[in-house]
Amino acid sequence: MTLSRSSYIPVVHGAMDDRPDEADTVEAALAISETLRGLGYQSDLVHVGLNMTPIEDIGRRQPLAVFNLVEAINADFRLQPMAPAIYERLRIPYTGCSFDAIVSAMSKTRSKHVMKAAAIATPAWIDGIRNPLPADTMVLVKSDSEHASIGIDSSSVVMAGEAQRVIREREKSFGGRFFAEVFIEGREFNVAMVEGPGGPLALPIPEIQFIDYPEGKPRIVDYDAKWMVESFAYNNTPRAFGIEKEDPKLARKLKKMALDVWRAFGLSGYARVDFRVDAFGKPWAIDVNTNPCITPDAGFATTASEAGISYPQLIERIVNAALPVADAVEDSDRLSAEITETSEVSAPAGAW
Repeated sequence: MTLSRSSYIPVVHGAMDDRPDEADTVEAALAISETLRGLGYQSDLVHVGLNMTPIEDIGRRQPLAVFNLVEAINADFRLQPMAPAIYERLRIPYTGCSFDAIVSAMSKTRSKHVMKAAAIATPAWIDGIRNPLPADTMVLVKSDSEHASIGIDSSSVVMAGEAQRVIREREKSFGGRFFAEVFIEGREFNVAMVEGPGGPLALPIPEIQFIDYPEGKPRIVDYDAKWMVESFAYNNTPRAFGIEKEDPKLARKLKKMALDVWRAFGLSGYARVDFRVDAFGKPWAIDVNTNPCITPDAGFATTASEAGISYPQLIERIVNAALPVADAVEDSDRLSAEITETSEVSAPAGAW
């Protein structure tokens, strides 16, 4: 293993551990730090708040890289670019997406403008000022900046004529800015991507299934489905793999669109794109996640496992993508071959 300066890779996060989604980040940080130590690196956990001094302290230790898990600071997702900005100022390599990519994808409405400019299908939307949709159009009201389904529940699906009222109510209850997008009735998929020596690779695609949902209950991945382990939604929304064999044409579409998103936003390291597929089989990109959860039992790690990538291998690949070429640990030919086989569509190196 050839390492420059040191083998120190701290795991930096800003989670408060006072909500299930925040606690999940702490769990991920602990698992990653332990995994890094198992891979032969020195690692510890560093918590940051509005004071960025801990990152400056890291810089003085000349780390090999930082494993960046800062999704929010003081539970505010809008502040997540602060940490990458400091890493870049101090010239510290860091994992995942760049400051520019995080800023571009941080606002869901801004993301929609980026996707429209790149001819990537995304549902039409309503912001807090104008309502360009017919009043009888079904929409989903959600936060513009939060990426943990905060503020989303069954009552978030309403007619466009009611959207402005619900937007105002959600903003009053949860803070921040909310908007509404056309609700795509249909199936839900997500495409995880991880960067390798040959560029970004789209991994096997899970479908989110909605089991035994009663009539009238929207089939959405709301806050309960993601975080509330005792809830109906959490226990009735399992992942299912196999779309590549069941419907290879749809799988190719989803992977191509996900990689188009990667290129449009300048993503790096690892990321996930969420899709809805309508009754006509058309995929619609609904979310770009530049810092998806990677606890050992989370969706991203499960998807990697479907591709034959163990959790330590996944963490190693993410670290390698952050390092200068001379410092990266080469992946085995076997691992690269396995990933290539599971990825129906991939982007060649240097494509963007």
